[in-house]
Amino acid sequence: MANKNANKEVIKATNAYPGERLVRVKIPLISEDDGDVFVSVNDRNWYIKRGAEVEKPECAAEVLEHREQCLGMAIEYCDRAAALADRTNA
Repeated sequence: MANKNANKEVIKATNAYPGERLVRVKIPLISEDDGDVFVSVNDRNWYIKRGAEVEKPECAAEVLEHREQCLGMAIEYCDRAAALADRTNA
């Protein structure tokens, strides 16, 4: 059986500094309406395509990690607020 990942193309970073460490990033598709994700670090900008594995500088990957953490905290906050509102309206 052939390896599924053998034929996947990894999109390379276009504005990485020479010698800068690159990491592979993949942002999952959530729905068909989701567009690319914008990342900016010190006047360097990237649009990261959802569903595609890409290589980006480590600093961009770190921003994406913080983004996921903040989205998780926002979802938890909304859930707690909704639960509190349900209790007060009951």
